Amino acid sequence: MVNANDDLQSGWIQWYTEVYQSARANKNNTEQLSVLNENFQKKENELKDVLNNLEIKIEAKIEQITSETNKHIDSLNEKLQKQQTEFKEIFTSMETLIKNLESGVKNMMAEIKDEENDDLQSGWIQWYTEVYQSARANKNNTEQLSVLNENFQKKENELKDVLNNLEIKIEAKIEQITSETNKHIDSLNEKLQKQQTEFKEIFTSMETLIKNLESGVKNMMAEIKDEESKYRQTLESRLNDIYQHLETKDGVSLYTNKCYQYPSDRIVIQRRVDGTEDFYRPWNDYKQGFGTKSREFFIGLEELHRLTKSRHYELVILMEDFENDCRYAKYDHFVVANETEKYKLKSLGEYSGTAGHSMKYELGMKFSTEDQDNDLWNEGNCAKYRRGGWWYAQCSITNPNGQYLTGTTTDKNGIYWYYFRGELYSLKFVEMSLIPK
Repeated sequence: MVNANDDLQSGWIQWYTEVYQSARANKNNTEQLSVLNENFQKKENELKDVLNNLEIKIEAKIEQITSETNKHIDSLNEKLQKQQTEFKEIFTSMETLIKNLESGVKNMMAEIKDEENDDLQSGWIQWYTEVYQSARANKNNTEQLSVLNENFQKKENELKDVLNNLEIKIEAKIEQITSETNKHIDSLNEKLQKQQTEFKEIFTSMETLIKNLESGVKNMMAEIKDEESKYRQTLESRLNDIYQHLETKDGVSLYTNKCYQYPSDRIVIQRRVDGTEDFYRPWNDYKQGFGTKSREFFIGLEELHRLTKSRHYELVILMEDFENDCRYAKYDHFVVANETEKYKLKSLGEYSGTAGHSMKYELGMKFSTEDQDNDLWNEGNCAKYRRGGWWYAQCSITNPNGQYLTGTTTDKNGIYWYYFRGELYSLKFVEMSLIPK
């Protein structure tokens, strides 16, 4: 963006230098300003194209960044859903494992009891049979019964020891299984927390990325506006140089070189040069002023009143037709009243010049616009009829703020000066200036 700005500024400086040198070398060439205006229009169009292309590229870049960010977010969401699915499957498998372990322990306990019962029952039956047979063979042996009782006590104690050892083994096995299961659950929880932490970090980085993108786009748009403002200022400056500061050795405008020499301290209050500004406007616009000072504009009635109230000014009106004939009209004491008096033209002073005394009927007239009819014409509003704003009497014989037309017209609503080219000829150029006395 900076390189483009430097190139454009370098191009402007080179072009303006060539134009300025050419104008100084050809100060008597009345067609020079027309050529300059065409060249400026080309440069202005080039600048607009550069700005439009820059805005298109920036919009495309923003769209690309937004698309890539959305894809990244979709990918992260997909990974998160996949992880959540995997964790659900892990917990489901854990629940199944625990149920299977519980069922296995129960079955194992039942099998152990069944086996022990079978073994014990079989041993007891065998032992009891042996004892019974021995007792029958020796039924009269009283000592035999005592031996049998001792043996029975031994067998009972052995059975108790077997059952106790079996319970100890079962408890140890259950404790081992529970410990391994808890370790597995802790490991899964640790992995889950790690994943959650990673996802939080990812979303935090995504939020930071989005904020940075938004900030970057805002900064980019601000830079574009700054660049556009700089270009517009450059444009205004170049226009001002062309229309106001394009000078010969004597400091005289090329326009005025043929028919009038301005002093250096003049104040331009109105200009018509190419029709880019609409002068058919309401009262408030004429009160405050409008247009671009480096091209077409009107300084404003309130400012005219302030200036002419505080100091003695001459009014010089410079004009040119499409045949490059330049004329001027000068009035040596120009005074405009305040808004209460509808900005009445209080004084013109003495006339001199080459264009003719066409403003003699405006003296003493109030200013009229399309929404304020202050003229003397009983049949309507001169501002609407002449398509402008002026100190109309009965629609007057001057109309510097009329429509910008080209030469001969059929209606009396162009830019005319009666004693120069008549009411049916719209002039190419008009410029009104105040000269302090």
